[in-house]
Amino acid sequence: FYQTFYRASNLTKIPADLFAGIQGAPAANMFYNTFSYTAITEIPADLFAGIQGAPAERMFDSTFYNTALTEIPANLFAGIQGAPAERMFLGTFGGTAITEIPADLFAGIRGAPAERMFDSTFFNTYITEIPANLFAGIQGPPAEYMFYMTFSNADMTEIPADLFAGIQGAPARGMFNGTFYGSAITSIPENLFAGIQGAPAERMFEGTFYNTALTEIPADLFAGIQGAPAAWMFYGTFQYTAITEIPADLFAGISGAPAGYMFDNTFYGCSELQSIPENLFAGIQGAPADSMFS
Repeated sequence: FYQTFYRASNLTKIPADLFAGIQGAPAANMFYNTFSYTAITEIPADLFAGIQGAPAERMFDSTFYNTALTEIPANLFAGIQGAPAERMFLGTFGGTAITEIPADLFAGIRGAPAERMFDSTFFNTYITEIPANLFAGIQGPPAEYMFYMTFSNADMTEIPADLFAGIQGAPARGMFNGTFYGSAITSIPENLFAGIQGAPAERMFEGTFYNTALTEIPADLFAGIQGAPAAWMFYGTFQYTAITEIPADLFAGISGAPAGYMFDNTFYGCSELQSIPENLFAGIQGAPADSMFS
């Protein structure tokens, strides 16, 4: 059903039994852009009831992207059971009018992270709260861009303390790139990234909290990051936030030769910031790199 009803702009309703005859395991790209850019306002509760099995690559990529959808059925993906697949929920509900995420929406997804698994899933929505156990089944080392822009430009003000508790291992490229970009969050749980232990990766926290209502940074937020700098590692991480101070040891584990763009725009536009810790970059030792403090 790849792009079957894509941009059917006057479409407002999905028949309840539209896919009733489809019985079996997910297939790659099966509902890619199926209803994106339509005017649908609701999803039948059993729309995918016949789909039973392990996730497949891009299976719900942009399925309901930029529609008039206001609610997600609690058991919409109940039959999907297994380890994450690449880009499985890329932009699925992005650009919709949803205000709530069902607590068990991804309850069947259990296993190690996959590349871009929740890329832009709830981007530009009206959600006001993230269920505490939304990703409880995700257990394993980080994958590239695994939470890219997942909750960007959403209305929630808090991040559950254990949201990423199952993610344990060395950083991956772009792992939290833009995750909460432009959202309404005001604080960060102290142990949000506690399981991330290892050497920096490129773009690992690029724009993670960019343009949020954040006022404070937990002192041990990046305590597990130990090793030589990577390019773009903290590009725009706290740009345009309302923080007033920077924890003294925020980057204490970063030791080694500079990398290009490593702190480019990190605190750009933080107009409430009044001082810089003396040893903020004490571990950075070596020849300068391109735009390292741009």
